[in-house]
Amino acid sequence: MRIIKILTILSLLLLISCKRDTSQLPEKFTVYDQPVKYENISEPGLAYVCHITNYFVSVIDTKNNELIGKINCSNGSIFICFSPDRKTGYISNFNSINLTVFDRKTNDIIATVEAGQHPGFMLAVPGNKNVLISHQSEDGIWVLDASSNSITKKLKEGTGPLYMIDRENKIYQPQIFTPYLFIIDPNTSEIVKRIETGGRPMEMAFTQNRRFAYMSNLDFNEVTKFETKTDSVVKRIKNVNYPRGIAATSDGKYIYVTDVVENKVNVIETDKDSVVKVIEGFDMPVSAGVSPDNKYVYVVNQRASTVSIIETCTNKIIGTIQVAANPIWILIDNG
Repeated sequence: MRIIKILTILSLLLLISCKRDTSQLPEKFTVYDQPVKYENISEPGLAYVCHITNYFVSVIDTKNNELIGKINCSNGSIFICFSPDRKTGYISNFNSINLTVFDRKTNDIIATVEAGQHPGFMLAVPGNKNVLISHQSEDGIWVLDASSNSITKKLKEGTGPLYMIDRENKIYQPQIFTPYLFIIDPNTSEIVKRIETGGRPMEMAFTQNRRFAYMSNLDFNEVTKFETKTDSVVKRIKNVNYPRGIAATSDGKYIYVTDVVENKVNVIETDKDSVVKVIEGFDMPVSAGVSPDNKYVYVVNQRASTVSIIETCTNKIIGTIQVAANPIWILIDNG
């Protein structure tokens, strides 16, 4: 149990030093001295990597798998999201108790908003101007009015990532420290239902149209499959050890799940709802994302300060991208 407990995002802060390794980078810049203005800025096909002990988000071009730039922010970037119109970006800064709001066309900072103790995951809600901010503390969920960049509401609960289920007009939020899945009304920003999951639910990935949700459950060593229409469990995929990060191909056929302790990635085929491949060769894999063309899966290795590239047709690691210390989250912009 001691090993499991140290895997919370809070304790991950203490595990890795901030040593700068630039051995795999072009001479023109290092992982820390990246340009803020770069080619194809804000265009689909870019990957954004947050660093929980640094003051920026790294940007990778998935077309050529190269580190191309950064977006500046406050201390401890842990999560990034974009407004529905793709014009504005938001970065939660874990160590600075604030939120960075930036212009996606220029990467210029628009505002810095006080956002509570250890702000984490966010969701820019489609259909209104709210951005929900969860916290890895007792601050719960805060609601940001994007039109004024001001906090308008505070809920006492809510720690995990937030996922919009458009077809059912609701938001899922697994609670990373308690055994529950919350359901939130996107119109009122209120918690309307609590589903007991057991264990420690971490992250979710979805099939096409978000008909089914796959949730990594760290303490249970399983991936739990939900039907989003009924919020019911339809399958428990066992023996997926220490599942943390989870990502789905856009066709919903495969789910990639990181094993953050044994340094592996499990591949689940959704037609069978079983693990069909285990990929080795990672170093504390904490987050994963899939390229827009489904050719690659990008896996963030926090301890190694790298991003591994998996080729989906072979499920083999074909390359590694060096990034700054303590990468914690990756977002692939699929447009």
